Amino acid sequence: MDNNRKKLAAAISGVISYIRQEEEAARSQLGISQPQAAIPLVSLNSWSISGRQDIMQMRHMTQMRAFQRLK
Repeated sequence: MDNNRKKLAAAISGVISYIRQEEEAARSQLGISQPQAAIPLVSLNSWSISGRQDIMQMRHMTQMRAFQRLK
């Protein structure tokens, strides 16, 4: 089984590299450079991130309490 996984991984990586090469060739023929990453329009506020983390932690604690009752 391990040998089949290695073969599958090699085949997938070969196909992906071939597709990337074709895309780069098409870009170079059209004179297009590498695609630019989108600039985020909204800056992240540390207070909002902290609040979301607190909410997620509270939900996690509530879920853990609920699942321990089922045991």
